[in-house]
Amino acid sequence: MIPSKTTLSTLLTILAATTCCAGCAVDEYSTQMPQQAPQGTQEHQVRRLDSVHVNGQPLTQARAQLLETHYGGLPTAGSYWYDPMSGLYGGAGQPAAGLMAAGHDFGPLPENASSGQAPLWFNGRQLTWIEVQGISALLGMPATAGRYWFDAQGNVGLENTSQPLVNLYAAAQANASRGATGGGDNFWRSYTGTGNSNAGNTEGYISFSDGSSVTYGF
Repeated sequence: MIPSKTTLSTLLTILAATTCCAGCAVDEYSTQMPQQAPQGTQEHQVRRLDSVHVNGQPLTQARAQLLETHYGGLPTAGSYWYDPMSGLYGGAGQPAAGLMAAGHDFGPLPENASSGQAPLWFNGRQLTWIEVQGISALLGMPATAGRYWFDAQGNVGLENTSQPLVNLYAAAQANASRGATGGGDNFWRSYTGTGNSNAGNTEGYISFSDGSSVTYGF
């Protein structure tokens, strides 16, 4: 199943943070990293490769060619992470900011790629609290701490198992449908089983099934 643009937009809007690295804008739906303008000389090309790091590694010529072939150019200078299993990417030290095709080889995804501190991992990457909040909202229940795989079809399952537990794209689609029909007094109380927030959802907290909780906006 190939998720629709609307479904992906809903998922990424919830998962993405409001800030990212310099030159890495947060997109509701994106199939490529922000591009830098092309330069003609070989010296400029080498400089461009050195200015882009993905998963802690500078771009090689082969990886640059892959980006140019599939996405029409190189990313804006900066550091990024990329998850080859799901296709998610973001700025180094930041949550997910967009979606590319899965399966590209940009080196191993570091565990600390997003500087996450939540007790939940996707494909070895420790998630940020804002991502866990978003996932909890999508599912309509507190996210359970643990290590999971997350594939390009949106399936999520426990590490070292093959059986998916849930599909986040389907959850995002259901979430969009509920939003379209209205109802609920605010985002967190509408879509999260436990937690609370003020009327504008600018401050609040969310509780997790392992007994931990996190505040936001204070």
